Amino acid sequence: MAAFTFSGIASGLDTATIVDQLVKIRRRPLDLEIADRDATQEKRDAFSTLETKLLPVRSALANLRAPTDVLVKTAATSDADVLAATAGTGAASGITTVNVTQLASASRATASTGLGDVTETVAGGAGTFAFTVGDGDVQTVNLTATTTLDELIDSINALNAGVTASAVNVGTPSAASYKLQIVANNTGTPSNIAVVNDGTSLGITATAGANAQFTIPGFTETIERASNTIGDVIPGVSIQLKQSNAAAEVTVGDDGEAVETKVQDFVDAFNDLVTFVNENSQIEEVDEDTLEAGPFVGNPTVRGVLDRLRTHIGTSITDTASGVTTLSQIGIATQQDGTLRFDAAAFATQFGSSPQGVSELFGGVGAGDGVGDLLHASITQLTQAGGLLPNVQSGLDEEIARADDAIDAGERAIDAFRADLEAQFVSLESTVGTIQAQGNFLLTQLQAIGRSAPSNRTVRS
Repeated sequence: MAAFTFSGIASGLDTATIVDQLVKIRRRPLDLEIADRDATQEKRDAFSTLETKLLPVRSALANLRAPTDVLVKTAATSDADVLAATAGTGAASGITTVNVTQLASASRATASTGLGDVTETVAGGAGTFAFTVGDGDVQTVNLTATTTLDELIDSINALNAGVTASAVNVGTPSAASYKLQIVANNTGTPSNIAVVNDGTSLGITATAGANAQFTIPGFTETIERASNTIGDVIPGVSIQLKQSNAAAEVTVGDDGEAVETKVQDFVDAFNDLVTFVNENSQIEEVDEDTLEAGPFVGNPTVRGVLDRLRTHIGTSITDTASGVTTLSQIGIATQQDGTLRFDAAAFATQFGSSPQGVSELFGGVGAGDGVGDLLHASITQLTQAGGLLPNVQSGLDEEIARADDAIDAGERAIDAFRADLEAQFVSLESTVGTIQAQGNFLLTQLQAIGRSAPSNRTVRS
C-alpha cells in the first residue's frame, strides 16, 4: 500500500504533526512494553553467556579430579644424546642409570647386482622371489622375463608384509648402479628377513637385525628388547635409546609445573566467570537523570549460583593426606571482588611437600568427594538439560515470545489508529475546503452585485 502525506491546506492546521503527536501518545504503553521485552532479551543473553562461562570452569576441574591428573610425573635424562625418556601413568619417582651396549637395528635383504636403470629387467624368465619376515608366512612375487626392478619393488611393497623395498643407486650419476634394498619395518631379531627363493638375477641375500641391549647397575642381567623404544623396564616410563656404548641417568619426579598450569587454568576460568557477573550487576549513570541497571542487578538466581560455587571453594576436605584440607593452603584465596588469587609459590611449596594431599584435595579420598568433584558436579547440574540455567533461559524465551506477540498486535493497532486519524483529517480538510469554496463563491457574488447597482450620488453644476 503506497504511503501518502497531507497537510492542512484548507484548515491551516499542521495536521501531519497533529497525527504524529497523537500516535506518539497512543503508543507510549507499547514503547514501554518494547523496552521491557528488550530488557528481558538482554537478561536472556546474559544468562546464556553465564552458562557458557561456567563450562571452561568445569573443563578445568575435569583435569584435576583424578589422581593421575594431579600426580603427574616427569622424566629427564642426564644425556639427551644417549637416550630420551617420558613418564606416564604409574611412574614412580626415582633415578635409574641405563648403560646402552647395543642399539636395535632392522634386518635387511640387499642385491649384489646393480642395474643401470630401474626399468631394466630382473629375471631371465618365469620364476618367483619368496621371503619371510620373522615367523610369518612365505611372501611370494611372481617373475617373468619382462619384470623390471621398479615392478619388483612395487610388488614387494604391495604384499604389506612388514618390509619396505626400494632402489638405491650405489654408482654415480653418470654410471648408475641401482640395487634392490628390502628393509624390515620393525627392528630386532623377531622381524628378521629370510630369502626363501631368489628367482631373480640380482643375487639377493639377507642380514639379520639386532636387538637393543643394555644393563642397569646393580643387576647382572643384560636386558634385551627388539626396539629402541622401551616401555616395560621402568614402570610408567618410556625410554628411547639413541646411542650405544654410552650411559645416562633417567630421573622421574613429580611435575609440579604441569599441575600448576592446570590449577591456574581453573582460577582463570573462575575469575572470568565472576568478572562477567560483576560487570553485569552494576548500576551505571547514563546522565544526570538516568541510571541503567545491568541484567543481573538484584537477581537471586545469579547470586545463588555464585554462592553455591563459593561454598564448595571454601569446603574443607578433612580426610586428605598430610593435612592439606583447603584451597587456601595451596595458595588459592578469595578476594574482595569475589575473584580468586593464586599464589604459585605457595602452591609449589605445598605440592612439593605433599603431592598426594593436593591430589586428594581436588579429587577426594576413596568414595568421598574433593573440591574439584563438588564444583564439577554443581556446574554439571546447573548447565545440563533440565538444569537451573537452561530452565531460566527457557522461561525467559517464553516471556520474550509472549511479549513479541503482544508487540506485534500493538503495532497493528497503532497502524490502524494512525490510518483512522489520517482518514478523519482528510475528511476534515475536505469539508473545510468545501465550506471555504462556498464562502468564496458567495463573496464573489456579493461583490459582483455591488458593482452593478446604480449610483445614488447627485451631480451639481
